[in-house]
Amino acid sequence: MDNNILNNYMNITLNRDKSFFIFRNARIVNVISDEVKKCDIAVCNGTIVAISDYLENIKADDEIDLKGKFVCPGFINTYTVLESSLMSLQDYDMLSLKNGTTTFVADLTNVYNIAGYSGIANYLKESENLNCNPYFLLPVSALKNENISQILSCDSILGLTVSPDDLSDSQNYKHIFESLNHTKIKNILPVMPLYSENNIKNLSLFSTCAIVGASSVEEASQVLRAGKSLSIRDGSYVNNVRNIIVGAIRNFLPMNVFSFNTYLKNAKDLINDGFINASVKKAVNAGLNPVYAVKMATINASSVYSLNHLGSISVGKQADMVVLNDLTSVDIDSVYVKGKCVNKSSSAPYYPPNFFNTISTKKLKPDILSVDPIDNITVIKILNDSMTTFCSDKKSSENFDSLNKIFVSDKNFDNTSIAYIENIGIKNAAVASSISLQNDIISIGDNDDDMFLALNRLQQSGGGIVIVSNNTVVSEIHLPVLAAVSKLPVKKLLEQITEFESNLQNINFNSKLNLFSVLNNITSTNIPKVKITPNGIFDVLSKSFVNLKPQNK
Repeated sequence: MDNNILNNYMNITLNRDKSFFIFRNARIVNVISDEVKKCDIAVCNGTIVAISDYLENIKADDEIDLKGKFVCPGFINTYTVLESSLMSLQDYDMLSLKNGTTTFVADLTNVYNIAGYSGIANYLKESENLNCNPYFLLPVSALKNENISQILSCDSILGLTVSPDDLSDSQNYKHIFESLNHTKIKNILPVMPLYSENNIKNLSLFSTCAIVGASSVEEASQVLRAGKSLSIRDGSYVNNVRNIIVGAIRNFLPMNVFSFNTYLKNAKDLINDGFINASVKKAVNAGLNPVYAVKMATINASSVYSLNHLGSISVGKQADMVVLNDLTSVDIDSVYVKGKCVNKSSSAPYYPPNFFNTISTKKLKPDILSVDPIDNITVIKILNDSMTTFCSDKKSSENFDSLNKIFVSDKNFDNTSIAYIENIGIKNAAVASSISLQNDIISIGDNDDDMFLALNRLQQSGGGIVIVSNNTVVSEIHLPVLAAVSKLPVKKLLEQITEFESNLQNINFNSKLNLFSVLNNITSTNIPKVKITPNGIFDVLSKSFVNLKPQNK
């Protein structure tokens, strides 16, 4: 670009009295041309205003010499559930930024289910002071709230999420689309924790992308055939990056239809593994060209929600940039949002009163855990993948010593269910938790005394996950906010999680399972085949509450 042209562009188009600065000697990862090129980058008011080889004679208000380091667009997380991280919104923001993820899209379904409209309003207010670019998705059920129209016009609300139940019920379609006629919301994002052929056929009714727990390239291909791009899960319990990338390369699938998300990635894995930067690294290790991996995390992701101001290092785009020392290993040097290097924490979180004490403290009686007769109690077998469950062929009366009891309740303890569960392994102890996807209270153990004490401890603490053994509280992760989020700093939270996991070994918990996954999914009626809910045993395939007979895998 001619220097005079650039000067005219700065003076006339950008109003020269405003300061601008230049990143010099950058190796830009161009996600449009699929190449890496050495250039200078001029930024004014948070926007990229020039990219050129010929900026050396331009005098900027400030300059940063990147000395040949790689510059990528800021990474974009296409789907997350913030509560699954156990962290505050502010801590999530800083940790995300540290890992090069400058934009995230969060599902507020659980927040709405617990705290209603005021919960969503609080998250939107708190997000105004974050360093990252936060965006949100609302559940379809929120459309029925009389106040919801007040926030549907908010720029940070990108769309709605629909569950497999919404997909399977044709009566919902008319209500969903009619409700959106007078709003600017265009995105309706299907969220399916596990792949299901029955749900894939309905994808054509919804937006451009789907959050599907596809575990193979065959399943991913079915999503693409439905005309949707696929956001690949890189979570704590389901991590499909390698399988899908390897299969996509072998089958010559177009890579511009894939993006990444960190659905149900917990605090420990976010801290130790990373955010979308970890997904990029895994894709490269699976054999993908690093530039294509970066594209999946940037321009592909921005296109899912039509975030046209993000996704590439281009003139006119927001200056969100990740500086890398090495492209292949995704070694992050520094991160910029709107052209500024952010290294300070967000303001302290504010939580309204209804975010606390969401678990009823009414006095429980020990007989809440009683079952009779024992022969009629369903035995659920959980596989080592921590997701899939079946009705076991064992009888609870004949194999009592090898089983654990599982108790599930709503947070008011109005509706409760009990079953037995195989393959957990807990001995002389119990665990209790308030962090399920369905906002249920769960206790699992081999004796009623420890289970009852664990439930009482949850009531006292306001939420979290606790281990009780020999009538003593052994370890707990305190989560008083929405009964799912910690108030501790990230470092202290990580210490609690590490100590808790160590104590799990002492109670003989099956090391091939992930307890957080078990607790999140055992009550989820969207994941095959058998689940326990506060209202009874649920057969996912028939979508009904039943007394189940043993099932084959």
